[in-house]
Amino acid sequence: MTFLKKRHSEYKGGFTLIEVTVVIVIFSILSAISIVNYRGFDNSVKLKNQAMNVALAIKLAQTKAFSSRETAGGVPYGVYLDTIDASYMNKSNSFIDMDKDRIFDAGDTILTNDQIVLESGYTISKICADNGSGCMNPLNETKLFISYLRPNVDAKICLGIGDCTLTNYSQAQITIASPKNATTTVFVTNMGQIYVQ
Repeated sequence: MTFLKKRHSEYKGGFTLIEVTVVIVIFSILSAISIVNYRGFDNSVKLKNQAMNVALAIKLAQTKAFSSRETAGGVPYGVYLDTIDASYMNKSNSFIDMDKDRIFDAGDTILTNDQIVLESGYTISKICADNGSGCMNPLNETKLFISYLRPNVDAKICLGIGDCTLTNYSQAQITIASPKNATTTVFVTNMGQIYVQ
């Protein structure tokens, strides 16, 4: 019997209450950190997704222009972005430029099936164009037109209604803002490249 008592007293198994409490506290802290980081990651993915949708709409207009059966001098396809007009705001509005003036106006056709509408809370916060001296919007224009005409692969970038005949921009920048004011930018070059940064 003394043998069993001695053996039982030497055996110390299990965890103390303090050890269990410390493990639970550490686990709770790590869980809280990962949940906070996941929410930030989720927001950045949603923002990037919105920007990719705008880039996709521009790419779709480019593809339609190049794949149309029209010959040279055909009809341009484009995308119209507006930061203030409630009818067109926070959308990428694809259009067929029937009058070939490279802007969306009364005689043109909106391709409603190709419209990309930003999710609630996400906005097109800034549009600007670059002609080699930096991204600018000197007249605070609210409209940006990007159009393509076959066989020329270059994009025509117009900032505002009267701008298409005046300036040939090398790049457009479309800044998308999240509900938490994080931003990402879609770049469109006049050489036809479209990317998100």
